[in-house]
Amino acid sequence: MADKEKEIPEENYNLDEDFEDEEEIVTLHNENTDKDEDFRVVWYIEDGGKNYLFLNPVDPSDDIAEDEVLICEYGETKNGEEFVNPVDDEKELERIYNLYVKEYEEAAKDE
Repeated sequence: MADKEKEIPEENYNLDEDFEDEEEIVTLHNENTDKDEDFRVVWYIEDGGKNYLFLNPVDPSDDIAEDEVLICEYGETKNGEEFVNPVDDEKELERIYNLYVKEYEEAAKDE
């Protein structure tokens, strides 16, 4: 998982108070440890018809530091099954992370 993480600026960690009240948890299976791990959803982004989640581990993780996130694509298959998959492509990761930075900066200006 380590190569799929992006650091989030420390001041961005608590994104907004309303969001904290509605904390969402996603459980993913870690194939390396063969265990389920809980992640806190810290941001959503839609781009090019795809939806992305920025996830931070609920419990300390050896794979992801406290100030890093796991970026995953999420959605529904043609069969109606939900999926959450870590983004593997480095260019896609960089593009989505840059969108996050832009969205966050715009949201901060509006406050």
